[in-house]
Amino acid sequence: MVSIQKGPLYRVIGTHITISCNVSGYQKSVEQNFEWSAYQLSAPQREMKIISTGDSKFSYQFYSGRVESGEIYIEKTKEDSVLLHITDLKKDDAGVYECHIPNTEDVYLGTYSAKTNISVIPNNLSVTVKSQILMQNEGDSLDLICQVSTATAQHTHISVAWYVIPEGRDKNAQNILSLSKDYILLPGPSYIERFNTGDIRLVKIGDTEYKFSIIKLKHSDQGKLYCEAVEWIQDPDGTWKDIVRKQTNTTSLTIKRLDKKLNMNNTAVKNPTLNGKENHLHGSVWLGSIMMGGWLVLISGEI
Repeated sequence: MVSIQKGPLYRVIGTHITISCNVSGYQKSVEQNFEWSAYQLSAPQREMKIISTGDSKFSYQFYSGRVESGEIYIEKTKEDSVLLHITDLKKDDAGVYECHIPNTEDVYLGTYSAKTNISVIPNNLSVTVKSQILMQNEGDSLDLICQVSTATAQHTHISVAWYVIPEGRDKNAQNILSLSKDYILLPGPSYIERFNTGDIRLVKIGDTEYKFSIIKLKHSDQGKLYCEAVEWIQDPDGTWKDIVRKQTNTTSLTIKRLDKKLNMNNTAVKNPTLNGKENHLHGSVWLGSIMMGGWLVLISGEI
């Protein structure tokens, strides 16, 4: 019995797609080979052989170049299951796909092939953020707006996430906070505590805008920030599939450290309103001053 992923499957042009196929009810001692064919919309009655696990010369010329380059290949996930990979989906790839298992026994008993339908749809996802270079102080607040829209005809959901590439690590992006397709907020591993205290936030405002906020910036927040959106569609088997994702350009964020204290030893400040006596301030003091009776008075955080 051969079974294939139930269709129709809506997939986006230019993306990497997979189709699953599995076989059951055969003698486990005999290895099963998988053969994939397509019936294109332009010629729905004509079988076009794509690829086989048992015959390197199985492919028709229309597919042989893509198979040889690795653009189309078969991945064996289990002894009785495979995935057909198409890494760069073309418009002409729309049509009916058939998974066939050559018979390895003396009699034919069961179903040796199964078919599904692939619909190739345009890439209508748009994700933008204002490109800018930001210089902020520690403790400042930050608001960034990510614009996300789609014109996909089918019913889809959108998820949005913000990432940072920390300063000095160009390839190791860290997830800060995401809003799932089910509208659940999910902080990255390093941001759980700040999310729980409300220091980082992500809310949808209007139909297309997602506002990301950091209430009190830390020096460790500096780096390159970007927004990523993913479009999801529900397949006939009930599972949700991410059909396309896009990222914005990065926003460069630099955080300036603030020196909050000034070390002072045995600082005397004379104030005539205190009977002319000298008052000595010891240790660390906060930077701050007021004018009293013409005298400059330093205010200590430790008095």
